[in-house]
Amino acid sequence: MLACNNPNSLLIAMLQEKTGQVFSSNRYWRIDMVLKPILKKHNFADLAALAMRLKSDLGSSLAQECVEAMINNETCFFRDQACFTNWTAFGCCKRKARSEQNH
Repeated sequence: MLACNNPNSLLIAMLQEKTGQVFSSNRYWRIDMVLKPILKKHNFADLAALAMRLKSDLGSSLAQECVEAMINNETCFFRDQACFTNWTAFGCCKRKARSEQNH
């Protein structure tokens, strides 16, 4: 069981323990945002009430739901157009060269 008194600290420690993902302090604002639907769905008054429940059972489906909500599924791969263009161009050139060698 994680020993944290601050709701954010408990949630972040749980996320790190279960996924290895590190949640930097400048992203704490995101916790409230992504867990707000879970608070509403399960009728928790606030993050402190949610954390209190999670503290007693970190293996629950509620804990898993919270972890999945907090996971950062964002990627910059498609936003970094130069990287994507270079990767695509390299892949296309390589296929074309292989195709020409076979003829």
